[in-house]
Amino acid sequence: MAESRLAFRAVVPGDRTALERMHRRCSEATRYHRFQTRGPGLPESYLDTVLSESAGATSILATDGPPDHRRVVALAGMAPVSPGVAELGVLVEDGWQRRGIGRLLVRQLVGIGRGQALHALTAQTLTTRRWILGLLRDEVGGAVSYGPMSDTVRITAFLEPVGERCG
Repeated sequence: MAESRLAFRAVVPGDRTALERMHRRCSEATRYHRFQTRGPGLPESYLDTVLSESAGATSILATDGPPDHRRVVALAGMAPVSPGVAELGVLVEDGWQRRGIGRLLVRQLVGIGRGQALHALTAQTLTTRRWILGLLRDEVGGAVSYGPMSDTVRITAFLEPVGERCG
């Protein structure tokens, strides 16, 4: 079997079908962990944001396979929620989880956020999946605040200008 070669690129409007297929390949548990819904389809409002090139939204996907037949295996996006603040979301297909793909996608979005002069990134997850909060905290490397929200928890990670980051 040939070695897997992941490629990362920006999402384009023509990716709708590939994203829908990837979402359908995800287990019900994975879909619930990401969207807090067990539905088989990507939420339409989310898909519209991911495929949009306007309003400051940025989305990146990971693909695998030969160059002429690549398949989407992960998606990460960030969308503005208030001035200088964007919310992150990541979905990695079940067979590709625990390989660092989500971390690589988050790292790319953090870099883009710094380039856009954002001052904070926020994310929300189920309280049973707090390790995701640590991933964002580690990639940002700055101050964080947590806010409980019943069954979910929200993290806000404050970006420091590139020259001020310690590490």
